[in-house]
Amino acid sequence: MKHFCLFLIFALLFTGACSSMEPSSIPLSASESVRGTPTIPVIDTATLPSRIPDNSAPEIHNSLPTHKDYIIYIKSNSISGQDEIWALNPEDNSPILVVSGADLWPWGWSPSGSHWLFTAGSSILVANSNGTAIHSVFNDKRYTQIYPFWLTDTTLLFNAYTDLLLAPDIYELDLTTGKSTRISTEAGTFIQSVFPPKGSWLQVVWDSGHREILERNLNGDITEYFSGFDVSIDPFWSCSFQFIRNSNETVFMAKNKGDENTDYRLWKMNITSGSTEVLFKPSADSWVDEFLLSPNEQYLAFTYLQSQTTFLNILNITTGNVDYQWNYPYWLNSSGFLWSPDSNSIALPYVSGEPGTIPKVDHGIQVMDITSGETRVLLNENIVKIVDWHFVK
Repeated sequence: MKHFCLFLIFALLFTGACSSMEPSSIPLSASESVRGTPTIPVIDTATLPSRIPDNSAPEIHNSLPTHKDYIIYIKSNSISGQDEIWALNPEDNSPILVVSGADLWPWGWSPSGSHWLFTAGSSILVANSNGTAIHSVFNDKRYTQIYPFWLTDTTLLFNAYTDLLLAPDIYELDLTTGKSTRISTEAGTFIQSVFPPKGSWLQVVWDSGHREILERNLNGDITEYFSGFDVSIDPFWSCSFQFIRNSNETVFMAKNKGDENTDYRLWKMNITSGSTEVLFKPSADSWVDEFLLSPNEQYLAFTYLQSQTTFLNILNITTGNVDYQWNYPYWLNSSGFLWSPDSNSIALPYVSGEPGTIPKVDHGIQVMDITSGETRVLLNENIVKIVDWHFVK
């Protein structure tokens, strides 16, 4: 339902507020380029401090020991007003405060795992894989929010918003040169998802009621997909499309274009042939909310809401069968869940108490084994959100 509501909201926003926008809502400044002019230099992480102005640089508290996997989560410090990035290894269960700062948010590791990406307001920051040497690689105070993506180890793409109710400006940032390049000036355009294994991204063009979903790459190649579907999109959730590398397929949620009698279903499309297959069809008065492909690409976990009950389903991509369904006493649609790096477990929020009661803890952390269904509480205290589960090399 969240995706369906955002579908309607963005249809109104992009055909109303954004349809009259100029091709670029903000003029280019001296710190930007249209493919060619050097701009922001990349900082030597070993020798230089952060370039975030106004003494607002994040504070590094601890580095992460390597060769371990960590559940990454965010806590809000009510005394300092800072956002804190914590890490928890499921085996030793000893939380580690890694870094803190104002409006700080982690966005995951580079494709090789060598660097860790963050944002802080109008800044993009990069750190070493263990959280050390965090520094700014882009800063523009015209923007209030930035949503970045790793394309390669040395290239970032990002949506930069002056207002979350308006379409963003979209950029490529080369970390080896510091050059930021506006990659589109079309009105009503945003980056939806990025596929690092392919070196490509999905870009939504939505203007005056017309919508296209295009796959693009830095070579300038453009391919249109999903023309026969009304696809569930969400500019603030990058997992709306997920790429299966082994079979060159993508998983998405959609219904056939013009079909007003069915709800959104989970689909799989072969990128080469264009053939499609329904992975899961919700029953009446129910819907799929979030879905996430396992790292080994064998399973698709998704939340399924039916009769005021939330289920967490584990679907086998090869067989098409739901191997496991868990009746979870918590409304998952705004909370999320994450796969373990080995694809054997899922981390998701923990709620103390029974359904219908007011819990003391309504967003802790628990881990579920997908084979046995057994759960284990790792953190019995409130957090803001679980954001990642990653093996630090």
